[in-house]
Amino acid sequence: GRQAGKSFVSVIKAFTFCLNHPKARGALVAPTYKQVKNVFLPHMQHCFGSIEGRLWRFHRGDMAVRFLHNGAHLLLLSADNPDSLRGPSLAFWGLDEARAPFMQEAFLILQHCLTQEGYPHQGWVTSTPAGPAHWLYERWVQHRSPQGTGLNPDNYPIFRLRTKDNWHLPAEHF
Repeated sequence: GRQAGKSFVSVIKAFTFCLNHPKARGALVAPTYKQVKNVFLPHMQHCFGSIEGRLWRFHRGDMAVRFLHNGAHLLLLSADNPDSLRGPSLAFWGLDEARAPFMQEAFLILQHCLTQEGYPHQGWVTSTPAGPAHWLYERWVQHRSPQGTGLNPDNYPIFRLRTKDNWHLPAEHF
């Protein structure tokens, strides 16, 4: 559901991966840079602001977080031009708000970026439900690729969150 904490958890997952895997490279990807700025950055400050400057530092010029103690690197990227996501060798990525129309292309491109050697590879997606005619439903519920071939359900687990599961929200959100 909306405001259930999916993006918040994605930031925590990315930071945890970086803190535990020296020299890992990862990315958090939102549909637009405005969403990167208005969603990821406030969550980073809220959760990890007390250790900024000691364990991590945000570099606005290249929209990246560098982990000072172990050399891990977290890119904050926009998917509004999915083709721009090609190229990096990553250990992990998280794709936020994946129901946007161009996010399936971003997902398919990012899948091929999980190539950084020596790390467990992870890609995760957060989104609000979009219904059975959407690519997320086909992949995660029906376990079908765009070409119609079957996908291993173990590779596409679903963790559902409802708005009311976020006990931090005021009652008027329900």
